[in-house]
Order: sequence, then C-alpha cells, then structure tokens
Amino acid sequence: MIDIIILTEEINTEFTLSSLVNNSENFRLHLFNRRGPLIDNMQPTIKWAMKNFREVYSYQTPYRFRGNGSNRMARTLLQFQEHWKDKQPSGAPIERVIVHTRGARIFNGSFAKNIPTVRQMGDNYVYFSRTNQYFDHPFYGNYYTILDLPNKKDDYEEDFLLVNWKLFKDFAPQHFFPNGKATRYVSADAGEEGKLLHDTDSFILSAKNAALFNNLKKRKHSYAPLYFDMTVDDLIKKEAIGPKDTINHNIMMRKAFSTKLESIELFSQYHDMSTLHYMAVPWDMWTSLIDDIPLPIRREGINERLLTKADKQKKYLRQVVEAGYKLGKI
Repeated sequence: MIDIIILTEEINTEFTLSSLVNNSENFRLHLFNRRGPLIDNMQPTIKWAMKNFREVYSYQTPYRFRGNGSNRMARTLLQFQEHWKDKQPSGAPIERVIVHTRGARIFNGSFAKNIPTVRQMGDNYVYFSRTNQYFDHPFYGNYYTILDLPNKKDDYEEDFLLVNWKLFKDFAPQHFFPNGKATRYVSADAGEEGKLLHDTDSFILSAKNAALFNNLKKRKHSYAPLYFDMTVDDLIKKEAIGPKDTINHNIMMRKAFSTKLESIELFSQYHDMSTLHYMAVPWDMWTSLIDDIPLPIRREGINERLLTKADKQKKYLRQVVEAGYKLGKI
C-alpha cells in the first residue's frame, strides 16, 4: 500500500488525479485543502476524487498561503502525523508515503516497480529528490557555477518526498520547530483579528521547512534516482544545454516514474517560452490526461494552450528527424 499526500491546487491537482484515476494498484489518497475562499473552488475536484478512488481522506489546513516561504511541506507532514498518531486508516497500515505539495505532477510509472519496499528502505527516514539533474554531469555540471546557480550534491527538492512511515511516525514534533518549540499564533480572519488560534492550528503553523529538513538530514536518508522525479532543469530554462540533449531530456521525462511542471509552464503560450525550454517538455503527456478530467472542471483556456504546444512540438520534432535522416545523422 502506498499513501499519497497531495496539497491541492486548482488545475494542477486535476492533472495529478487524472494520471492516477486508471491506476489499479493499491494506494490511498490524502488531499490537503487550504482554508479560505479557495476551498470552494476545489470542491468539485475533491468530490470527483471521492467518487473515483477507492480510499480518499480529505483534510483542511489551518493556512491559506502556499507560495514561497509558506513552509507547506513541514506543515502538511506535521498535520498528517498529528492526525494519524493514535490510529490507522482502514485496511493496510501506513508504511510508505509520497508527499507532493506543489506543481502539476503526473505519475507515469508503476508503484510496485519504482518505489522501494519497506525492507529495501531499511533505516532511511526519507528519500530526497535532487534539485539539479545534471549536478554530476562531466560537462554540464560546471555550468551551474558559471551561471551562478546553486549546485551541491545534496541540494534537494522541498516539495516532493518519499517517507518511510515506519520510522517517521515516531519523529518527535519538536524537530519541526525552530529551537524545538511551537509558537502561539493569532487569527488574521476578518472579525477575529488578534484572537488566539486553537492549539492544534498554532501547533501546525509553527512547523518550518528549515527545521524539518535540517533534522531529517541528521538522520539516515538517501536520494531517489533521477527517474523518480523529473522536471525541467534550470540549465534548460537558461538554454545552457544543446538541442540534442534537450530532446534527450524530453525522452527522460517520458520514461520517468513521475514528472512535474510548474503552473507557469502550463499557462505559458509556446511563443513566450525559450525554444529549448519548450522542446524539453513532453506536452502530450499532459494533454493525454484531459479526457479523464470531468467536463465541468476542465480548464478550456489552459487545455487549448497545452494542445497547441503539443501539436507544434510534434510537427517540429518530425522536421528534426527528417532533416537528421537526410543528413545521415539519424
């Protein structure tokens, strides 16, 4: 059994759920929904999930903001841990947990073939996903420094984790907080300004990514292989990688267990993107999921842009292959 935690977002979550809706493997969904007016926009998506997946749990977070500095990973994990600290879901116990807190992620591969068993995870608390996908490349690895991009071997993605719940369930809550202590928060809601929040809400809001990740790195951990989480690398966004390797990156994304796009990449018109960035993304992986999204929650404007990008990319790649064949390169 795999437990998948998703911090829900408009548009992005619909693609994630669509990539899972025809998957017959054993997994449970845990949907974390931000409080405030935006929760109403997510209700149709939540209802769709409830009707089409075997086991779904829905949670309301004590926060609204999910942007940079929102500590969304730490807060989501702490709320999940607090909820299940003295109980288990129906069926199989929680053992392996995938946590996804940002972006239009799609799951493209088999859980059984790509996620280690509890025994294989051993004493590792978590598996991190690397931020830079070419950090150890003999040629491109130097480009991060040249372009003044961070490039350390242990740089990790803060919005995607594989957690060994057998160990993490006993991870003390103080490890989520700076100096090991929670902070008392006051309400910012209209009409309740200045009132102290409930203890549980303050407890969850006190969790900080920096504290969580610093404490996790002090414990035994490992890094997931590249195919576990493929994104568009910063070197491609800056057009620092050649066309051939950009197309290879496109192929790697197609073969990956999971791939993710940022919202801005979904929204962008093809002519507003750099050529290599546009060519690196296998757009048809996202357009192929549109039909499984219920009509009332499909986003016509976004889908039209995705379909246009996929169509133009297909035509361009065909021309590249034909030219390469004539030149004897392919």
